Amino acid sequence: MAIKLKSFTVYFKSMQKTIQLQIKRRDFVPIGIGNKCILPYAVRTANDTYYDQYFPGIGQIEQTQKLYPELKLFVPSSVDIGYLFEKVEPFLVGTGTVLLRPNKDGYADERVRYKDGAKVELRTPVVGHHGESWVTAENGKAMVITDYQKLREYSEIKVFNTPIWKYIKGFDEKERGVPTEFDDKPNKKYKNARVWVNPNLLIAPLDRGDWLVDSREWLYGSTLVWDSGNSGWRFPLGSEAPVDRKQLLNEQLSILRRKVGEIPNLSLKEIPTYVRNLDPKFEELSKDLLSE
Repeated sequence: MAIKLKSFTVYFKSMQKTIQLQIKRRDFVPIGIGNKCILPYAVRTANDTYYDQYFPGIGQIEQTQKLYPELKLFVPSSVDIGYLFEKVEPFLVGTGTVLLRPNKDGYADERVRYKDGAKVELRTPVVGHHGESWVTAENGKAMVITDYQKLREYSEIKVFNTPIWKYIKGFDEKERGVPTEFDDKPNKKYKNARVWVNPNLLIAPLDRGDWLVDSREWLYGSTLVWDSGNSGWRFPLGSEAPVDRKQLLNEQLSILRRKVGEIPNLSLKEIPTYVRNLDPKFEELSKDLLSE
């Protein structure tokens, strides 16, 4: 069941200027199993530009949620990455996921605080998802930790002491949505994606994408170098409005049918790996059909 959204425009006062956020009249499309949907384009301002900064951009979407609670809007996090990149147009997209590193005293960046204003102590680098472990501060320039228990440890990047390019060798798709293993050689399983790790940054919002035209080799790319004040951030927008379960299952089946149809075009040496990677998809679909 497609979810139609009438056009609406919201105005925000930010840095002594009015920012106009506009959601065009389009259908939300379902992602995954359940009632999550997403707009298949980046949320833009009315003049077709993107958010200037990460935290203000997230804050503007938060305000939109308050103005339109019936839409049950949310910012999809990087754990939804597989579904995000099947649906949205190719662009560099902020996922609502932030990497935090401790400073020399063992605390997060000064822009990171608890609700009462207390500093946040960190024993190791962590990642957090917008709406689960953190929200935007009222000033729009910082973040507030709402649930420390939902900050996930990200110790895999502690080994990097200097900024460096690395190819992705492993990826946590289910829990954190972050690369977990790195190598000097490209890995076809992860589309030969690379990550630029900059250990000098205490706050690094994670993005996904930055593809060439019609190419998604950066599917798993994580730019761990961008500071929260960097310009050019773009965001997807989700909705938890009800969707038809049969529609979701039919969509899953269509995706599998397409993937099976690609097999004849593969080389003989590629087929075994390709088929093995399809097994989990078939198993997931079977479980969903049996639960009907």
